[in-house]
Amino acid sequence: MAAVLRHFIFSGSAAGSLKQALKLAGRRERVFCWADNLSFGPIDPPDPAARLVWIERELMIDLGKHAREIKRLNDFWNAAEASRRRLVWFSRRDAGEYADFLEWVWRMGDAAYDVVEFDEANVTFNRADGPTTQAKVNNLALLRPEHLATARYWDSAKPLDVAARDRHRATWAELRRENASLRVLDGGRLVSAPFSYFDDLIISCVPAGWTKVNRVIGDAIGKLFDEPFRQTGAWVLRARVLKMAEADRLDIRGDQSLFGGGEVRLPASNGE
Repeated sequence: MAAVLRHFIFSGSAAGSLKQALKLAGRRERVFCWADNLSFGPIDPPDPAARLVWIERELMIDLGKHAREIKRLNDFWNAAEASRRRLVWFSRRDAGEYADFLEWVWRMGDAAYDVVEFDEANVTFNRADGPTTQAKVNNLALLRPEHLATARYWDSAKPLDVAARDRHRATWAELRRENASLRVLDGGRLVSAPFSYFDDLIISCVPAGWTKVNRVIGDAIGKLFDEPFRQTGAWVLRARVLKMAEADRLDIRGDQSLFGGGEVRLPASNGE
């Protein structure tokens, strides 16, 4: 009997869309999602417990019981190693997915698997009021299940050749040695970056008067969407807002215990 194909992907939203797309296409195949984002935090050694501690400390996120999170991560790799037919999905235009894929290549060694390397697609979205808009999509999470099912990206899957595997391993080995706080895309290449990498972007979104933190984060994400790559998410940007406030680079007031809570402004010149 032929081995059952299993899908491995690095985005929760994309995993949900893929599951629905497979169902629409009449394919009864399981989807496994890696529940981490290796574009931020320590990666050497690849210790989930150390990463979770870093995330709680630096991103100021309460993850609850670490044992549950670690089990989810281990379940992904156990499924990957136990599978006989594997199809792995990632976007080279998403820093998180690209970093996660490099970890996949590193861990899976010489095991066989096929790859859907999503780059960019022109997609027409139908709006409720009738008109359509054309948009370039560089992330699978932005695609609707109906589009995924129609496009049948799984039919374009190819095995990773030896040369590409070696290049990916060399890239990840260098990034692991550097073990920076962030990894970002620079001209399509994944490179190390300091935790302060997005500070100037955030400051450009802060007005002189008080404005809500979630508004600043939203404006910063909007500017990032104008770039050809998806570099980071709201949690990293929020953490940097709070870190800059601690360093007196921003004024802050109000309750910051909730995501996006409180208000910020550029430092007042009158000492208020």
